[in-house]
Amino acid sequence: MAAAAAILCILYSVLHASFAEEIPSPTKLYNCGEVQFSPNLTYDHCKFVCLKTAHLKDKVAQWQEDMSLIDGYMCWLNKESQEIGKCLNGKCVSNDTTTTPPPPTTPGPEDLGC
Repeated sequence: MAAAAAILCILYSVLHASFAEEIPSPTKLYNCGEVQFSPNLTYDHCKFVCLKTAHLKDKVAQWQEDMSLIDGYMCWLNKESQEIGKCLNGKCVSNDTTTTPPPPTTPGPEDLGC
């Protein structure tokens, strides 16, 4: 029984390692559409560069495009202290930062001109 569990653990770790998600790096060039990022991982950067390609008859055009991870993906604010933030518009911000406005307040008498 223990041997079977050990074999399953080894298989899981080998399979997991071979399909591990790539961590975006601002210095590496990715092919747009080929790299997939996961909302379940914590990334070092919220931005990356990808290479786009367009074909027209016998001509090929390629250009680089700056890309950002999807807002809400997890990122390291401080890897040493294990402080995790979230990506927002290509920047890693604190999870305490919110983009939603505060709820409306009920107007008081001074707001009604009384």
